[in-house]
Amino acid sequence: MQGLLGAGLGADRVRPLVVGSATTVVVMLLLFSGGGIWSLVGGQDLHGAFLPKYLEAGRALFDERRLPLWNPWELCGTPLFAVIQGLVLYLPAPLLFWLLPPYWALQGLYAVNLLVLAWGTAIYLRAHGIGALAAALAVLVTVDGVFMSYSMVGFDHPNFLGSVAWIPWILLAWERAVERGARPWLGLAALAVGAQWLAGYPDFPLDTAVLLAVIAVVSTGATLPRRLAFAVACVALGTALVAVQLVPLAEAVGLSFRAQAMSDYDGPRKLFAIFSSGLFQPLVVDRFGLAALALAALALWRPTRARLAWAAALVFAVCAGDPPISLLYRLPPFLGVRYALGWSHIAPLFVGFLVAAVVQRAATGEGRAGRATILVLALVVAGGCMWTIARAPRIMRPVAPEYEVIAQRVPVLKQAQNTLPGRPRIIASRETDAGMTVRERMASASGYDPTMPPHRIKRLIDAVNGVPDPVVRGMIVERNPRLAGLMGVGLVAVARGAVPALMKQGFVPVGKLPPNEVLLYRAPVPRARIVHRAIVAPDEETSFAHTVDAARDLEHGTVIETTEPLPELADPPTGLREDVALVVDQPERVEISATLAAPGFLVLTDTWYPGWLAEVDGTSVPILRADHAFRAVHLPAGAHRVVFRYAPRSLRIGLWISLAALLGVGVLLVPPRSVGAEPWR
Repeated sequence: MQGLLGAGLGADRVRPLVVGSATTVVVMLLLFSGGGIWSLVGGQDLHGAFLPKYLEAGRALFDERRLPLWNPWELCGTPLFAVIQGLVLYLPAPLLFWLLPPYWALQGLYAVNLLVLAWGTAIYLRAHGIGALAAALAVLVTVDGVFMSYSMVGFDHPNFLGSVAWIPWILLAWERAVERGARPWLGLAALAVGAQWLAGYPDFPLDTAVLLAVIAVVSTGATLPRRLAFAVACVALGTALVAVQLVPLAEAVGLSFRAQAMSDYDGPRKLFAIFSSGLFQPLVVDRFGLAALALAALALWRPTRARLAWAAALVFAVCAGDPPISLLYRLPPFLGVRYALGWSHIAPLFVGFLVAAVVQRAATGEGRAGRATILVLALVVAGGCMWTIARAPRIMRPVAPEYEVIAQRVPVLKQAQNTLPGRPRIIASRETDAGMTVRERMASASGYDPTMPPHRIKRLIDAVNGVPDPVVRGMIVERNPRLAGLMGVGLVAVARGAVPALMKQGFVPVGKLPPNEVLLYRAPVPRARIVHRAIVAPDEETSFAHTVDAARDLEHGTVIETTEPLPELADPPTGLREDVALVVDQPERVEISATLAAPGFLVLTDTWYPGWLAEVDGTSVPILRADHAFRAVHLPAGAHRVVFRYAPRSLRIGLWISLAALLGVGVLLVPPRSVGAEPWR
């Protein structure tokens, strides 16, 4: 990093950091003037899905000194590390949420992402002869565009801003690699690509890779093959660098409902089709404003090759939802992208670059009338962006959880769960929407998961609810309490009006929850149980049909999905006692003591998932699918210690790829001896 941190920090090296810091302070003050990003948000994602995972990642990494691979508190167990929205390896997120209260940690995360964006933009634009004030304006345009995107989802999704923030660094390092050689710039470009992957949504790096290729085609500075080769190399190396995250992610996507729903993605993608859906006015003109678009157009009057490249990238991003560019979504990996969010949020960056370029031209060489016109438009753009950023926290829907009320409810829920037999799983809509099952480590059979819940667990939840839903956001237990009980649900928080229906089905009140809910209990199917009878199901559909069969004995039998003959089973002799008890219950390790009077299955109603391994008395045994979505191991008669460990092969494969890529990046980061350290400025 000699170019960034070399000896003798001069003014040229410090100025971009000063510009970036000042711009970050301005934007954060504007956000604070509206209350910050917390109370009014665009949906449940921030509080229900993101913040709980950030908190859990920080707690696991820095308090418990472990990598948080598994989330046992939602959906009967689901991956945590593999869900990239959890930002486990994007260290600013877990570190801030470990050090600070959640509100301040979230503001800090936005500030970090803003600083990365503003600093990188200042350095990159300075390399193109654009000064500090113009660069600051580019950042304002970018932040405004990210926040005011379709449905304003960019406002309360830290991952979106974090993804965009690394693009100026990628462009700068790639340009330096093309102009000055691979070392150290190609290595730095790969690091920036890796950071973008870790900072946010997978479709952002995919879209950035395409836009980098577009820029490589239009730019100058070397031969076209060299420009494209370096673009491909930095993207490939940066992606390999974070394979430790991406290989488990790919596995999780394949086992989620997304893999079954890909044929339904055309509709969501068309929401971002500018021309074929007639959305040019709201998604381009209204979003960026006529003043910013006019300045961007003026930048193409006697343009440089860099401005043409930015314009080409902007046009490509704006039109990505329309044919022929939308044909990308017929190809992997774009085939698995549900919403075309990346293009929409990256486009403002290139609008900002073009605006900054024309403002800089006016400041240095334009005629008096032209200069006055451009500067007036620039002031309009700056004022509009600052006004939008300041009011953004006040114009969203008020969907933030009532944490004051939840704070009174959580002790009641935790006490009930910890004292009632078998630690039953909880269904409580307020806590689900606030992500409290993860934050307070209260096990639930459901959760709030808008991204990729395990397919089979989601299918069982849909069966309980009676209707499919593309987003898992709770469970309507009264519609099928029997199947909910199979999933371990024994505690349900409901409004008073729903109490009679549940009491008729065997629930009894065990507590009151403010403001006006009742907590009810019915003994669920035990989380760990011994069974001696099993139905064989050769495939998923048969397994599901038998599992939801209302006539089946849930507690004393199970459905085993296999094409192989079942191992020996026998009914226990009359009068002999069998015992099963949880000895260790940790996220990535569950130990069970079991005593059987006859051969049978130990069934654990935790999600069956690749990477879980089982040992019986120290000997590895296969884990079978039980009751469509859960785990079972066969046990002979006698006393046994059963250990379930989560050690996913996908993580090991990804780690080896990442280590190999890290070695390559390390070699590239060493500057050639014949070339002095070039300042990155």
